[in-house]
Amino acid sequence: MLLQATASLLLVAGSALAGPVARADKNAVVYGSKGTVSLKSDGKKPHIMILDYGENFEGHPTFEVVSASGDTPAFELTYAESKYAFSDYQSDGPLPLAAAMDTYRVNRYNITKRETFSNRLIQGAFRYQKLNLSSHGELRLRKIGVKPTVHTTPLTKLPGGFECSDEDFNHIWLTGARTAQLTEIPKDTIPDFWQVSKEGSFVESSAPQALGSRV
Repeated sequence: MLLQATASLLLVAGSALAGPVARADKNAVVYGSKGTVSLKSDGKKPHIMILDYGENFEGHPTFEVVSASGDTPAFELTYAESKYAFSDYQSDGPLPLAAAMDTYRVNRYNITKRETFSNRLIQGAFRYQKLNLSSHGELRLRKIGVKPTVHTTPLTKLPGGFECSDEDFNHIWLTGARTAQLTEIPKDTIPDFWQVSKEGSFVESSAPQALGSRV
């Protein structure tokens, strides 16, 4: 009975979001840290910092370089839904079924000057973001965040809702509603995975597919 009731609640959560999926606000940014963040490494011991966004988001990661000095080509951002995933260098990636998004959960940046970085491909669902400077240098960053490609409407402001005297059921409904938001694909949000030019075709972020069929 509990399983049947849970399934019914998840269906209700999906119904609350029913209707055309509009494009997310392309100017919106959710920040993990809006202030200035400093990273400094001697090239032997990396400087690592983890940001917690409080809940899952997905979209185009972005950050602004305030200053860079020394050797800073080994700066990486890593993404995960759980902190435990950071125990592996690749986090919880490469993602096996992400042809429309960034396959890898680790992005490396060659920073040499002040500029703003915004990833071209969509980074899949993450709550935690790890900043890692392992080369001998110093970085100051700000406005570290993500431009969401899915809706971030508070669950209390959805067209439909659910609340009862059982807190477990309430949490199940909220989880289902947020999951439905994260699995939307609003129109005009997916960039071209292939980049074709006169020089040839570049398939960015491709990785071996663990779920591919054998011949």
